Amino acid sequence: MPKLAKPTTIRKSKPPKPPKPPKAARRRGRPEAVWETPDGYRIVDSLLAGAPGRPGSDAVQAFAAEVVDTHVRLGRRGLAVCGAAVGAGVSFVAASLAVGLAQAGVSTLIVDANLEAPSLQDLIKPPTDLPGLWDLLDDDGMDLLDAVHAQVMPNLSVLYAGAVAPDAEDRLGTDRFQGVVQRCLRHFECTIFDTPPANRSTGARTVALAAGYALLVARRGASYADDLEQLADQLAQDGTLVVGSVLNRAG
Repeated sequence: MPKLAKPTTIRKSKPPKPPKPPKAARRRGRPEAVWETPDGYRIVDSLLAGAPGRPGSDAVQAFAAEVVDTHVRLGRRGLAVCGAAVGAGVSFVAASLAVGLAQAGVSTLIVDANLEAPSLQDLIKPPTDLPGLWDLLDDDGMDLLDAVHAQVMPNLSVLYAGAVAPDAEDRLGTDRFQGVVQRCLRHFECTIFDTPPANRSTGARTVALAAGYALLVARRGASYADDLEQLADQLAQDGTLVVGSVLNRAG
């Protein structure tokens, strides 16, 4: 499989590990209404639009049903959600889709693969800090399930970023990341990957190539058609199948 990021350097002996980067900072701003699970996870209310009776429920349920029919039932187990630039609302769409799939009965894992500026912890807030994707890529001996927050809600598990990685492109371009992705695809019916903006790094393309499939996100007033078209062309050239696009009206 071709690698988009810079190749790693092969050393005869493993060098000492540098100090672990700080945990991803949780953003501050106007608080949004949240729903707290029995285990203490705080899910922002807007992600639960798929619940009956909530505003936007029909649209979310239809979106999730379409992904099930056109993606999951064809045996496709991975989907990278990608945006051309900052502001598209990729994290919001990825989390909304993951919640919708879980509510539809699909065993779903959402992975925050945006190691440059992770934000999934702001949408689905964990009660405690546990290892995340950064830790899995840093520690060869760690098992996937040691880092996954299982059953955050019925059928939904979460793999947070864990930390901000200044060398995110290098880490996502390793065989270790490929192995993590393959384990995710084996353990869950569908794995949704939240990715960094494509105009800032090759991370989105690397993750999408590993997942095999991509969903593009655009937002009125924040996304440009030319940028989205360029990203779609790049993904196709990489060998990633773009399964569709979403116009984000929120997030």
